[in-house]
Amino acid sequence: MQSLPYFASSVMAPMFEVYEVYDKPEHEAYKALLNDLNEISGEQVLFYVNESEIKHLFGRHKTIIDRKLLIFIFLISNEIDALRIRHLLSRSILPPLPYNHPELSATELDNNFLVKSSDFNTENGGICTPNTAFILLPGTDAINSSYWLHGALFSIGHNELIRVRLDPLIYAPVESFNPMMYKMQVYGTVFNWNRIKALRNIEHTQFLPEFPSSGDIERTDVVWKPVDDEIHFTCEEMPKSERLSVRGSRYFHAIFQRDSGILKHCDAAIRFYTDEEYQTRLSRHIKANEVTRIGKRIKVFQIDVPKDQVLSQPITHQHFINLVTSFYVWNEDVLNYFNSN
Repeated sequence: MQSLPYFASSVMAPMFEVYEVYDKPEHEAYKALLNDLNEISGEQVLFYVNESEIKHLFGRHKTIIDRKLLIFIFLISNEIDALRIRHLLSRSILPPLPYNHPELSATELDNNFLVKSSDFNTENGGICTPNTAFILLPGTDAINSSYWLHGALFSIGHNELIRVRLDPLIYAPVESFNPMMYKMQVYGTVFNWNRIKALRNIEHTQFLPEFPSSGDIERTDVVWKPVDDEIHFTCEEMPKSERLSVRGSRYFHAIFQRDSGILKHCDAAIRFYTDEEYQTRLSRHIKANEVTRIGKRIKVFQIDVPKDQVLSQPITHQHFINLVTSFYVWNEDVLNYFNSN
């Protein structure tokens, strides 16, 4: 697709940006978009209208161009998602994108290609150097899935403790960086730590989605595990198998002090599976040790609180809940779980 480089680097999702480009013949990507639309044949239109997984979307899209635009949005979105995954899993370019950008040449990377957020300005929805705005790696195939997590992370107020992964595709000059604002409530109550810290045995839960907004989720596993003087929390959302080409699973891990209940560590990641690994993972709950290390894990963020700061600068239970529910945005089971404890 000729227009892939433009749409892959755009802060706006294709569902919005494609129409913006199509309505402006003077736009830099207009000619490339027209070429891509012309490449969609009449036979393809008939297939998508009558047989594809998006056929239910064509009710109000009657003209050929309206239908081609809708098909193109579906195709370009999948191409962008697959491109992002290829960059995340590739080891042919080191350091990986976007860390070859000139403004990141002096940026320190850890073993998981996370950067210290304290080295950046994080106030305007981006992760910014003086001249360039980058974004947090999205946790799903939706660009805006990182929007609420960005807010939850940087409302904690301890950027020196937070390391993040930058998205490989999206960055823009600071002066033109204008991410879309989303209105949505991500909620959770004060977590009932007294019950959790009294655990003597593993407590595990599994959710099968019942909500339309969770349509690409196979299930979600949750486990609380007491280990010596700590409590470990692990959660993984498994996507449906047909979505593996464009997204991974969302995985979250946290460690608390048992006595105080204060957070010592947490990290979130995307786990990518081959078809064989996916079937192995799906056959076991996340509580099983043999499935915790399969697949390829790409960390989105990590917070480590030094021992001498755990009590003096605590990451609160509410911070933890905000992080989990924001990371798992659109997963109604996770939201309801933390809203009912």
